[in-house]
Amino acid sequence: MRRLTERSDARKLLQAGSFLLIFAGTLSLSLFFFLHRMWVPMAAAFYLHCLFHGFIGMQAAVHELSHGTPFKTRWLNELFYHHFCFLSWNNPVHFRASHMLHHQYTLHRRLDKEVMPEKLAFNWLDGASRFLFDFRWFGLLVFPMIAHFFGRADVDFFFWDPLFPAGDPRRRRMFMWARILVLGHLGLIALFAAFKLWVLIGVVSFGCFFASALSRGCTIQ
Repeated sequence: MRRLTERSDARKLLQAGSFLLIFAGTLSLSLFFFLHRMWVPMAAAFYLHCLFHGFIGMQAAVHELSHGTPFKTRWLNELFYHHFCFLSWNNPVHFRASHMLHHQYTLHRRLDKEVMPEKLAFNWLDGASRFLFDFRWFGLLVFPMIAHFFGRADVDFFFWDPLFPAGDPRRRRMFMWARILVLGHLGLIALFAAFKLWVLIGVVSFGCFFASALSRGCTIQ
């Protein structure tokens, strides 16, 4: 176990770099087909990109980086952690604190509020949305992020009420990240719209919400 979990900058740079190369490759394919008005190949490249995109979120990359286990050098771990959080609408301050509590109280009622033991409602529309646009995942991440942007800590990604009480310094850092993320994506959307590169809005800013079936399927309990 110690050998398998050994931190390594070289190996993790290769792994994270490979993620970003694939990300850039499918993004470039989507853009190329869009610019040449090749709609069917564009849709295929877009879908492939989004299937992959989910794995840089909390299902894989963000989750591992939140533990600080991949990289030996801390700043490299934090760099990729924040970068992948930005691409997947995650808040690194909130997720790290929430996930540490989850591991302390895993599935204990009234204590673990990140993963609830009760079954959540799930119907055919939810199933279909994971192959198209995952509206529940969008609502879970984006709406609380906007609330945090405006300084409302009572709105939470999971079931904490709230995670950071008044006076906790992490509360302000959570708000600051929400503002960076929302303004950053709004800036990217405005840039893409100005150059009429509409496909990049979906690929870059909202790619983690399309075709989430593979990434979210890996977390089914």
